[in-house]
Amino acid sequence: FFESYNQKSEENLMDSLEVSEEEAADFAETGIYYESIHTLYPLRSDSSVFSFIEENWDYYGGAHGSVTYTGYHIDPVTGINISFSDVVADIPALPDIVMTELVKQNEDLEEYFESDDMGKKELVDGLPGRFANDAQGIAWGLTYDGLQLAFEDYAMGSYVAGTRIVLIRFKDYPDLFTGKFAQYAGVSDLPDINKIARDDGTEGVHEYVPSWFSPDDGITNTGAPLVINKDTQRKMNIFISNFAEQGMTYYDYGRPDYAQVGRFAFRWAYLNKYDYVEADSNNYKISLKNVQKIAEKYLDLKVTENDMLALDKADDYGCFYKNGYFCAPLADGEAYPGFAVVDSAEDVGGGMLKLNFTSYDTDLDLYFEDGTPDSFYSFNSEEAKNCKDIEAEHKGYAIVEQSGDSFKLHYYEILN
Repeated sequence: FFESYNQKSEENLMDSLEVSEEEAADFAETGIYYESIHTLYPLRSDSSVFSFIEENWDYYGGAHGSVTYTGYHIDPVTGINISFSDVVADIPALPDIVMTELVKQNEDLEEYFESDDMGKKELVDGLPGRFANDAQGIAWGLTYDGLQLAFEDYAMGSYVAGTRIVLIRFKDYPDLFTGKFAQYAGVSDLPDINKIARDDGTEGVHEYVPSWFSPDDGITNTGAPLVINKDTQRKMNIFISNFAEQGMTYYDYGRPDYAQVGRFAFRWAYLNKYDYVEADSNNYKISLKNVQKIAEKYLDLKVTENDMLALDKADDYGCFYKNGYFCAPLADGEAYPGFAVVDSAEDVGGGMLKLNFTSYDTDLDLYFEDGTPDSFYSFNSEEAKNCKDIEAEHKGYAIVEQSGDSFKLHYYEILN
């Protein structure tokens, strides 16, 4: 969705610049410039709705700029727009409700409408048309507790009235809505979208359960942290151990460090698939093809050669990229006796899980016998705490996306 959104936004910007290039140049000679500011306000993000309102402030000369809005409401599973009729069951009843709630939620409007009958009439007469054709005449979005409508400048006849936002709550008008998105109607402790929208995604809605989390296997979901059975515990532990065993401290899918990605791929291959590793007189090497394969499998990241070509000089770890290979110094290193145990799992909306984990080091004598014992990867939190052959090292969390029977890492952070 966002790839399409960004591409369309860029195309619209370039089209606008091309059309107004000459006019804008003339205008700039006066010392005043065109301005366009777009601000995104997240409204809801869970397994059934991803919604936000875009505020568009544009200034093209004159006494002031003006604000318009665009609403986005996406089914996060299919990526398809949610239609207005999917939300509102009784569209003809909506105009009267909107007028009632507008005045109730914007106290100054009553006085304004008394002084501007024409502005009120213009708004009332225009509402049915705004809601026609899948509500193409109004910016709308879905919050956790209702339908939000955003009225642009001049919607009430005069610029003085400004922009207005109104929320029609599911619980107040149950007959108005289809009920399809009203899971939170009447809930007193609503999810906080401002926390959910944080870059690291550390807080969210405990609602989504991946398809392979079967209640028959002991997985339950009641809006609280997920209960994990033994099989799922092992899958989670093994996945997070791929990063904990390397001593990784931080990773962000949104801002990938390709040197870090290369080091992860090399170390993963060194530990788990040594036939990917080559060597010359100075360096260990792993081919770009294998870096790409590992990065896509574990990080959901498509690495290009251009990404790697920037790593032409050795980083702080002595790693670099050259002639189709990511290279690391040919030297003895420390052992990797680490693994991770997921202490708890939560849903953070949009198909993402937050895995809270502890990383452990295995006793070196035990590790050097035959590596970390396989049974350790099935430990739950209590079993790990009671095991005398391991030592807790760090607490951390990861944001992961379900991928078949495993996961893709989106965010990883060690907290201590």
